[in-house]
Amino acid sequence: MRLPALVAASCLLAPPAVAIDKIYQNDSIADGASANVQAGFVKNEIAASVFTVPAIDGTVFLRKAQVLFFNALGQTTTRQVRVLVYASGAVNPGTPVYTSPIFTFTPGFANEVDLSSASLEFAGGETFTIGLKFEQEGLLVNFSSVVTDTNGIQAGKNRVFAVPGGWVTAESLGITGDFGIRAAVTIHGPTHYGAGTAGTLGVPTLDTFGAWKVGNAAFGFSGTVGAPSGIAALAISPAPASVPIQGITLLVDGPSALGLFTPTNGAGGWTLPTGIPGDPLLAGVHVYCQVLFLDLGAPQGISASDGLDLEIAAP
Repeated sequence: MRLPALVAASCLLAPPAVAIDKIYQNDSIADGASANVQAGFVKNEIAASVFTVPAIDGTVFLRKAQVLFFNALGQTTTRQVRVLVYASGAVNPGTPVYTSPIFTFTPGFANEVDLSSASLEFAGGETFTIGLKFEQEGLLVNFSSVVTDTNGIQAGKNRVFAVPGGWVTAESLGITGDFGIRAAVTIHGPTHYGAGTAGTLGVPTLDTFGAWKVGNAAFGFSGTVGAPSGIAALAISPAPASVPIQGITLLVDGPSALGLFTPTNGAGGWTLPTGIPGDPLLAGVHVYCQVLFLDLGAPQGISASDGLDLEIAAP
């Protein structure tokens, strides 16, 4: 990184358009507030922000990156960039799990990049990093850049990939504010409830994979510790229940439940791709799920997972 070229210039940012459940941000920049432009990034350098999902949010789905972008000279010079996502908060976060196409960012407001197609999920307590990679440089172009706040930098929350030098903390380069790089997430993830009943291998588990959003054909269910080399019976219902029956507690409404079946492997594991239809009316709908097995190792021949409450997110 060419440190002499890193300058801070005051700017006034237009408020970003936000239509997301929650925004994770390290910066303290309010709508219309002043900020500093961290100009001087050259081609292939990266400015990055580190985020930790609060435990109370549970599993989140990463929907968008927002980057507060301005030109230190007050010009409208655009700049080509990519957005990178890393499944780590380390100083060197490793290989990105997502790399966007090249976008042209315009100074003066929060440029947004849709990340939903990557179907990235992070659990409560997990850390991830969003990086802004500069794909273009030039005399005026270098003055168009990400902004930082003006009330000090938080240790360990900001990273820079410098050329030369590689990954370092932003504060080690003398950067004095938090980058205006933000993560827009959906926080309505699956919630477990009730208790399962052990079988031959233990209490079966029930989980999901893929983003739980309308129109996601890659969504599905999976589990472990079911009856080995048997059949997993997944019950999906619009209503929960708590009914003791046949040695288990049925946690979904039986009369309204839809049953789906798939084989288990020798270790009791199973996967069931289902997809979620593209009907927008499904957004916000809760479905309740439980998987059951005929299992000779269970008290009355049936083992079951706990329940899973899934709220379908908007596309």
